[in-house]
Amino acid sequence: MVKLLDKALSRTISVFLILAMAAMIVLGFLQVVLRNFFGSGISWADVTVRHLVLWVGFFGAVLATIENRHITLDVFSRILPSPIKKYVQSLIYLGSAVVCFVLTHASYKFVASERLMGEILFSGVPVWWAQVVIPVTFGMMGILFVLRSYSVSLRAEHSIL
Repeated sequence: MVKLLDKALSRTISVFLILAMAAMIVLGFLQVVLRNFFGSGISWADVTVRHLVLWVGFFGAVLATIENRHITLDVFSRILPSPIKKYVQSLIYLGSAVVCFVLTHASYKFVASERLMGEILFSGVPVWWAQVVIPVTFGMMGILFVLRSYSVSLRAEHSIL
């Protein structure tokens, strides 16, 4: 089930990332053309591109977690025997999940305070709508790390038996 979830989530996020990057390129190009040739620009384009960079970065981190390409320290994988290595890997995933959940909570508080401030991004869109990606993606990564930990611990149990 984890593999099916990974595949569906990976495809969905990949499509979103492609669309977001395309939007960033198009908006950036339009801004350059409009400013250099017409002396004007799109008033909301720069802010939108900045927030799209935020979204691409955070969803890219989720994609890296799904594909197991996040930064890791592999000292233990070189010195521990295979059965023990799986338990250590499971604990590392749980530790990563805890960190992600702490960051989810902290970023939720940040976004909630931004919501109370009531600042507008552009055209009536509140700033916090663009920042909600932070707690959402940290929460997604935390859940993915918990699922990884469970999956690795199941494999460890089966390899011992």
